[in-house]
Amino acid sequence: MAFHVYRPALAKLKPVSVKDGMLDRNAVALDSANGEPPTTWGTLLDDTQSMCPAEVWQGISPLMYLRFWSLTSYDLVVPTGRYEAETQRCRTGAYCAFPKSQHCLMPL
Repeated sequence: MAFHVYRPALAKLKPVSVKDGMLDRNAVALDSANGEPPTTWGTLLDDTQSMCPAEVWQGISPLMYLRFWSLTSYDLVVPTGRYEAETQRCRTGAYCAFPKSQHCLMPL
């Protein structure tokens, strides 16, 4: 629930900063609008990790968790072309699996 409320702020996350192949925990993740110091990636990740039980982090990283909650439904893309091609492939396979006498009963 907390992340749902926090989602508008997470939409303003700055890109992850990498230094020497590692996440730069001191890099700014979120600017502050009320004059307070900006939030760093390290602080944000530590706060995120403290909100959930340890078992959660066995399957997903705090960074992935943050990334998920920063997305909106507009960020999701349905691969309709791929979906339609796969559907047609399945229909063709089903069509070929039946005897020719039943083909007139099946739409392709």
